[in-house]
Amino acid sequence: WTTVEDEIRNIDNYVKMQQIRFPESIDIVYDIPQEIMQEHIPYLILFSLVQNSFKHAMTLVDTMYVTIKGENYEEEGFKGIRLIEEDNGPGFSQEALEKLADVDKDDLFTKEHLGLTNVRYSMNLIYHRDDLLRLLNRPEGGARIELLIPEGDNEDETADM
Repeated sequence: WTTVEDEIRNIDNYVKMQQIRFPESIDIVYDIPQEIMQEHIPYLILFSLVQNSFKHAMTLVDTMYVTIKGENYEEEGFKGIRLIEEDNGPGFSQEALEKLADVDKDDLFTKEHLGLTNVRYSMNLIYHRDDLLRLLNRPEGGARIELLIPEGDNEDETADM
């Protein structure tokens, strides 16, 4: 487990290394209220989403824009925090979105997006829910990934995973 703050620090270090490698090719914005920064989340779970954007959204021609947002969030059947990672890449194919929606048929999704598949499986193992990772395409283009972290004591037997 880690805090959102420490995860953001890891992401920021990774992005700085990529900015050295690819000058003027990456712009990242964080929009996370201070009250969320000390929330516990699985280690490297948000980092994996950012890595996925670097793999699938980055080109050497256009600047890649990444936004990471956090908020307290509640809907029917869920209360906790929502972490949102967005990029300006090509987004997800309709086929990949459909495969992800059907948790029993994710073979294509696994091959195309192994990191996201691992995030989904990790979230399922930790929280025993399949609805905590949401993949969307932004109307203006690019991907939007929502990660829901249920409130409560997140220190359980999976802490050593």
